[in-house]
Amino acid sequence: MTVENLGIVIAVSEYPVSTDNLPACARDGQAIAKLLELESRFSDVLFVESDTKSSIVKSKVIDFINRHKGKEIGDFVFYFTGHGDFVGDEFYYLLSDYDAKRRKQTSIENSELDDLVRNLSPNLFVKIVDACHSGIAYIKSSEDFREYLKATGTSKFKKLYFMFSSQSEQFSYQDSHLSHFTRQIIEAIASHSAPSVRYKDIIDFVSDAFEGDPTQTPFFVTQADFTETFCDISSTLKSGVSQFLSLPAPKPLPSASGKAAPSLIELIEKDAELYCTEEEALRAVAFVSERLGKIQLSSELRRLYGLNVHEQSATAPPDAAAIGRWLDQNREGGRYFISITHETRPVQRRVRKNPFFMRNLLQPESDDDFTTVTEQRLIVTGYRSTVDLPYRYLTMFADPKYPNINASGCFIVPIISMTHLRLFWAFTFYESVGWRDRRMVSSLEWLTDERALKDHEKIGLLVDDIGTKFLSYLEAPIRAKWLPQQTVQGTSESISQEAKA
Repeated sequence: MTVENLGIVIAVSEYPVSTDNLPACARDGQAIAKLLELESRFSDVLFVESDTKSSIVKSKVIDFINRHKGKEIGDFVFYFTGHGDFVGDEFYYLLSDYDAKRRKQTSIENSELDDLVRNLSPNLFVKIVDACHSGIAYIKSSEDFREYLKATGTSKFKKLYFMFSSQSEQFSYQDSHLSHFTRQIIEAIASHSAPSVRYKDIIDFVSDAFEGDPTQTPFFVTQADFTETFCDISSTLKSGVSQFLSLPAPKPLPSASGKAAPSLIELIEKDAELYCTEEEALRAVAFVSERLGKIQLSSELRRLYGLNVHEQSATAPPDAAAIGRWLDQNREGGRYFISITHETRPVQRRVRKNPFFMRNLLQPESDDDFTTVTEQRLIVTGYRSTVDLPYRYLTMFADPKYPNINASGCFIVPIISMTHLRLFWAFTFYESVGWRDRRMVSSLEWLTDERALKDHEKIGLLVDDIGTKFLSYLEAPIRAKWLPQQTVQGTSESISQEAKA
């Protein structure tokens, strides 16, 4: 039986909110699709870029899988460029009609993709993901994501290479032309001088390209022997992919009704309109508190809880270190008015006695292969605002009126720049540890998003959405316990049940 190599390339550049669009992703997909199409090793490649709504994409992927069932599959390469998010114990590839309230319907679950590909039993499964954050990003340890990929991948496939563009708490960057991670993959092939390129060669090239870059750190999971060939180098293939590395000719600025294109001064003046005075910025922060105070419980919840909002100025928010780590990774040139606080601590680390780039998961290892070293490491302990704000964070507390239901809290933290307000928020339940004392049931799961400081309407809508999600979070476990057979209609995503990139 002839062995076939297959590829799926999905490029999602448009999303429901235009500011979430990723224009470079279309060209990312075209570059990788061209690479696989020019490589004679691949007999069939599915490329989806024009209509990337969930129903269309899922239908095409399933049809592609069904078409190749019963065949002997060698390499199966899956490439995705677009927004991604890691929630709970699942990674999601977000599609053009993505809606957080219908997350499973409007995205491809990583576990679902793995199960579909497993039907073909490929000898090697390669997953290349250039996924930017979805805008509302959970803050979670990158090690959790790495361990998740190892756990899901190594148990399902004979051999694999997983290549991800960034750690889970980082953004994956792009310019108007190409995503930075995909560009390095193309450059690895365009600059390669040997007759063929291994997957390991791609990993080495990309790793070196991002060495020392604190804002984006690709990572890889392998279960292979590093000899597997990605593509054979030919002049046709090199020229075919190299064209994507050159910048396209700039398009002339459009003019409407004969009006001249804007001048440099006009462009600067237009951008300057986003900038706020100190008074305007402080009003926006105060507005968040005012808007949160207008959140109302439903008539049913009002009989169960009292709801109150407080401005907290004396202390830092709980788990400020998690917020500090996110800000440290995503400061975008230092535009936020914050400084990161650090502390040097001794950290023990288990390392290989004979280190190399990446462990082959097919090879057994023993304790004799490792030693423990102690390092002094600079740890992010939090952050502080470099400007005076009306408060450090807000708390919305749901105080139960009955002893058999739990108290719950919502925390909202403002961070500002000269143009934008970024909010961090997290929900938690409390359990009683005495007649008067309570403690958090679990660690906080922070989320974040930002709005222009001058756009009070959108700031208000964001605060309303946080409030709605908190009330759903509050109500869900009560209904699950006392009305287990009923389905809560229209429930927003709940961090308690999908606790988390």
